[in-house]
This record gives sequence, structure tokens and C-alpha cells, in this order.
Amino acid sequence: MLHSCASVLHCGVTYCTVMSKCYTVVERFYTVVSQGLTLVSHDQLCCQSAPLWCQMLHCGDSMLYCCQSAPL
Repeated sequence: MLHSCASVLHCGVTYCTVMSKCYTVVERFYTVVSQGLTLVSHDQLCCQSAPLWCQMLHCGDSMLYCCQSAPL
């Protein structure tokens, strides 16, 4: 099941639509740096129940990942 996400208001507030249901949840945003993930900011609104460990999001020219938890 694909998740349709659209950034609104500003780059940290993301609404996630799953099976016609829209909701938000507090998650963490990570950005890819080299071969690792670097924390961008805490307590951002992001999509929950991502199909993968990290779901790729686009905010302007930046490429962010919504992560369930910190990388091991």
C-alpha cells in the first residue's frame, strides 16, 4: 500500500493519507549524508506506518526521510 504524503504550511508538517484516512503523527526527520542518516530535527509531524523503515519525502530542494526510530 502506497502512502500519499503532501507537505503543507511548512517543511516539517506533513499530512499522510492512508486508505482515504488523513492523519499526522510525531516522528523524526533524517537526511541522507554519505552512507548514514543525520538527524535534521526532532518532533516533526510525519507519516506513520511507513511501508519501509524510512519513507522518502521531499521538502523544497531537500530530500528527507521519515524514520520510525534512530538508525542502528
